[in-house]
Amino acid sequence: MARPIIGVTTSSERTDKGVDRAFVNASYIRAVERAGGVPLLLTPYHSPDALARFTTQIDGLLLTGGGVLLGAYLLYARLAYGGIAATTVVFDAFCLIMGMQMLFFAMWMDMEHNKGLR
Repeated sequence: MARPIIGVTTSSERTDKGVDRAFVNASYIRAVERAGGVPLLLTPYHSPDALARFTTQIDGLLLTGGGVLLGAYLLYARLAYGGIAATTVVFDAFCLIMGMQMLFFAMWMDMEHNKGLR
């Protein structure tokens, strides 16, 4: 059986020297490999055609990021200290949305778990 290909989102930044970088913590890559998958890094610098092709080839998607607090912090830092690249805005929005989804899911699961406590 072929190992599943798992798309792993990356973060992006522009260095002080003006170089665009994409990066991800190695722990995400190792976790996908330990689970039997093959990680495929998805960067905001890929062309739309490349990303469209990747989406037809991956078997799963791992959205990295820190959730609500990280997304809010990144958005504040971008607004307060420098210009905002379009790819950064998308990443920040994904962090905020992902964090809110996790928060609402946790609240729903807690409500489901405590139904009998009335």
